[in-house]
Amino acid sequence: MYASVIQVVVILLLYSTQESGAPSPFSLPGSLAALALSFVGYFLVSLAAFRLLSRGLARNGPAWAFVRFDRTVSRLGVLAVFLSAFYIHGLGVKGWMEALWPVRRLPTLGALLVLVFFFLHLYALWSFSWGVYSQVQADPLPRRGYVRSNVRLALPALFPWLVISLAADCLDLLPWPPLSRFLGSLGGQFAFLLAGMTLLVLFGPVFIIRFWGCRPLPASPARLRMEALCARAGLKYRDIVLWPIFGRQMITAGVMGITGRFRYVLVTRGLLDQLTPLETDAVLAHEIGHVKKYHIPFYVFCFLSFAPLFFIVFTLAQWGLGALEMRFALAGAPDALSPTVRSASLALAGICVFLAWFRYLFGWFIRNFERQADLFVFQLVPDAMPLVSVFAKITRQTGRPPEEPNWHHYSIAERVEQLLLCQEDKSRYARHDRKVKRAAAVFALGVVLLAAGAWGVSLEPVQRGAGAWLVRGTEARADTLLERLETLEPARLRILGELYYVTGKEEKALRVYERLVKVEPGDAEAWNALAWMLATAREERLRNPDGAVKAALRAVDLSRSPHILDTLAEALYAAGEYGRAAQVSMEALSKDREGAPYYREQLAKFHRAMEKERGKEGKEDAAR
Repeated sequence: MYASVIQVVVILLLYSTQESGAPSPFSLPGSLAALALSFVGYFLVSLAAFRLLSRGLARNGPAWAFVRFDRTVSRLGVLAVFLSAFYIHGLGVKGWMEALWPVRRLPTLGALLVLVFFFLHLYALWSFSWGVYSQVQADPLPRRGYVRSNVRLALPALFPWLVISLAADCLDLLPWPPLSRFLGSLGGQFAFLLAGMTLLVLFGPVFIIRFWGCRPLPASPARLRMEALCARAGLKYRDIVLWPIFGRQMITAGVMGITGRFRYVLVTRGLLDQLTPLETDAVLAHEIGHVKKYHIPFYVFCFLSFAPLFFIVFTLAQWGLGALEMRFALAGAPDALSPTVRSASLALAGICVFLAWFRYLFGWFIRNFERQADLFVFQLVPDAMPLVSVFAKITRQTGRPPEEPNWHHYSIAERVEQLLLCQEDKSRYARHDRKVKRAAAVFALGVVLLAAGAWGVSLEPVQRGAGAWLVRGTEARADTLLERLETLEPARLRILGELYYVTGKEEKALRVYERLVKVEPGDAEAWNALAWMLATAREERLRNPDGAVKAALRAVDLSRSPHILDTLAEALYAAGEYGRAAQVSMEALSKDREGAPYYREQLAKFHRAMEKERGKEGKEDAAR
């Protein structure tokens, strides 16, 4: 389950960091052919890997194959992620999908199609792995049941993202400017994410239980004993259900849900068949410990905490790449960073931060929460031996060495050792409890500071200050180039203008853009940059609304891209032509649904100006 979450998040990061509207480097037939060849190649690699493993199993036995089986599945899963990165950033499939009308209206569908193709790779992986699995398991599932169990276990990782993203897309289509403005703000986005996650955590278990095919555990002595243990622990729940995952093999249980009204206790057939009543009590006590120690709400909080961290890293990465582009351009290599390199670099930065956060920070809490739940058994079970016995049975069933490390659990040997030590000295349990509570408090404080930082980096003054810091050392080179402005080629002029704009040196930027439109009169972006400067310069002496309108109209004659139309609207607004500004902004909105919150905010600004002007005219008429 954790592996599926990581893989889904990585692919979503890869997809979201690819520039929207970026053209594919291949034709559509070429992209489809490369896609098919890559999938066939993955198919053959997976088939060969498990055939080799099957031959090794025949020579070395099941104990040798158990560890290598997991390693092979993990590596092929990583290969599927790398292939997805190739499809997104190498083949540019996002650009082809954005050409489809449904994807333009609901952008989430594009990411969903990429994820579906990724899961087709995993489907092939699970199908081929069954041959080895069936040889090492004592009571293996048939191939269809094994693949279906893997699919059922992995797909809920998509559920939170899919629901929240589709809801955001649908809300974005509503013609209600106040809602669009709110959702377009940083605070609105976080509030929407928080509300969506809260609803999912509260009601999601109901849908996941049905997706997994869980059924209420029939009345039996085992159920009565579980109900009695839950009552003794004060655990409220909706039902105790049979978890039909991997047939009768998996010895496990779980508790899903934050509130008692929508909380389920899950037990597998393997647990009921292979454990004694006291061992079942120990496993259930462990799961109850997760609830009593508030681990599930903390997991949700931990996932939400990644949002401000990613925002900060992504913003800094964008600034850093911008600084690199400027340095390359000033050195005479303006095209050193292609759009593919930029988007791949942003994706890599986000993925590295996510993996570090998930693997080390979140992983530390998961391991220590598991230990906390292990030690909670002393609250409900006389001693640790039943749980120690369960660990021994799991070790025999899986064939894995008890010392085998695990990033989200301590090894079975370590867990047994801690249980036995705590049985001799109960104060160890209280000490571990205090350690986890202190760490959680420090983490919560860090998240608050991080969220404050995320809010701060969205402010324009901070952006400009950080931009100036990132390009420090290039100003001297830039000023040298400015002295010979008349001799510079267009590529250097563009980057020089951007450099001065980012660092707030508007007068110098204006000089560069005025030169650029003379050198490149057919460049829509050059006229657009000049128009924006003349319409929005912070220094009033540099503003020229009439000149901005003329430059913007020239840009629109060359290209009616949404951002160029927006510049014309802003120039018209600066010139006092609010009605025309609103009309142009409406056209920009119709061409760029992803930017709808921004354009609706612009429209609201123009309409306020129109109302204010009408009110002023009304007062003048009344005075006359």
